[in-house]
Amino acid sequence: MIASVSRALAVGMLLVCQGCLVDVRLAPTGAGVATVRYRLDERATLGAAAERLASPSVTARSAKLDANGYGTFKVQFADVQALSSTAMFKQVSITRLPGGEPGTTALTAVFDQPKALNLSPQVLQRHGNDLTVIVRVPGSVLDTNAPTRAENVATWVVPLQTLLAGGKTTFSLTYRAPAPGRAAGPS
Repeated sequence: MIASVSRALAVGMLLVCQGCLVDVRLAPTGAGVATVRYRLDERATLGAAAERLASPSVTARSAKLDANGYGTFKVQFADVQALSSTAMFKQVSITRLPGGEPGTTALTAVFDQPKALNLSPQVLQRHGNDLTVIVRVPGSVLDTNAPTRAENVATWVVPLQTLLAGGKTTFSLTYRAPAPGRAAGPS
């Protein structure tokens, strides 16, 4: 029974993370918007999927379904750490703290898959083989474990087999806050 519940929770997370895009845009305050795009399971409804991305601290602003079964969702939050309060991201712990140097901010998200989950090649192919995470910050990225970065963007592409192998996957970056008057909010 516990194994089937654990498998169901992990598959639910897969529905958002497999072959999907999670694109987060932060404001200087830590507020922001996230765009999440993934292929819905054939039994899922757009409304139910949007509800899994909402919580008292996270508001689902829009939800669209394309002809190929991909849902695109926009959510808004007053604090990026609140994303963990949604059903979809409950396996992700997010912290946003002052960085080691004055004027810097450290952002870390840890996906915890306590037990390895093996999915069939058909399931992986249907949902995609990778999770792409893009984080856009309101200042210059100084340090990150992302393999790709630009001035204010860090991008990770993680194979789903790695994400679901059991253990923790960490996404981290440190950025310098923008000078006063130069900060742009999320759009």
